[in-house]
Amino acid sequence: MPKNLQEKGSKTDVDADQREKRKAIKKEKRESRVHGEKLKSAANDGKVFPSEHVALVKTYVRDWGRHQEDASIPWKFHRKTQERLMSMVFEKQYVGSKLFETACAYLSESKGGVRARLVMDSRALITKHDAATEEERETQPELRKMKRRAEKVLAALGE
Repeated sequence: MPKNLQEKGSKTDVDADQREKRKAIKKEKRESRVHGEKLKSAANDGKVFPSEHVALVKTYVRDWGRHQEDASIPWKFHRKTQERLMSMVFEKQYVGSKLFETACAYLSESKGGVRARLVMDSRALITKHDAATEEERETQPELRKMKRRAEKVLAALGE
């Protein structure tokens, strides 16, 4: 057998192995997204978002609100920005009070896995607040605020 065919054959075997590994990794990622494991939960502590992500989310929600009032104003759905909004919505430092009402209206239209994740995160925050001791509640006033926001998100979702 010519040497170049043997090399080509072994290269094909290596390529096939790499393709299989890539397929397996993609499958794991796809499955984890379906079950919400890849997405960061809004109930996680200490998550800090870059200012450019915060600005994108604010613009996205404002544009959506304007589009609801006047359909001639352009707006486009962005999955990644929606995911960021879902992670930021419970914290006032990222989504202010005025914008929160618009964000709730936007999120109230959620369906499927997005809706399930919002319900799960909201209930997790409420449970976290209820499980906290009185001392923890006093030293972490944001817990109470996040609980209120979680309750409002659940109300917007009709839960």
